[in-house]
Amino acid sequence: MTKVFVILFSLFLGACALSGQTGAAPPPGDPTVFYMFLRHHDALAQDVKALAATDPARASNTQVGAAASMNLGVNDFMRIGPVYQQLESELEAVNAKANAYRDAVVSGSTTLDIAIIKGFTASRNEAIARARARLQSALTPAGWQALSAYIDGEFRNGVRVFGRTR
Repeated sequence: MTKVFVILFSLFLGACALSGQTGAAPPPGDPTVFYMFLRHHDALAQDVKALAATDPARASNTQVGAAASMNLGVNDFMRIGPVYQQLESELEAVNAKANAYRDAVVSGSTTLDIAIIKGFTASRNEAIARARARLQSALTPAGWQALSAYIDGEFRNGVRVFGRTR
């Protein structure tokens, strides 16, 4: 699945390049970037966990390196995962409601209301904002400062938005 996504994303970027769209980094503090970071961290942590099953010494070095790449110590790095897991549960609940609404609209039993759709987006963003506050509380002050600088700096600058309007 990941390889398919990477291929499709690469094709999308290629199409954008051919059409002259270069994209722009989202603004600092963008909730979608924060969520993308949490997903990135989770994938990285899962890779380290899988490596630990086969080569514990190498996994330890990899974990130290992954934490250092975000200017974090290992303890702060490990505190990110539970925040992501809680956020995923919250987003699953919002998505279940959004999917039920979509199904009702498609079946014709409910009329489409843009305000309701905006409400789902607001609920997602509120859940992400709560996760951000939980993460800030979970990390050391130096860890939070380093991580927020990483997310709104290097990580955000690696994200490109195409055709987004606010």
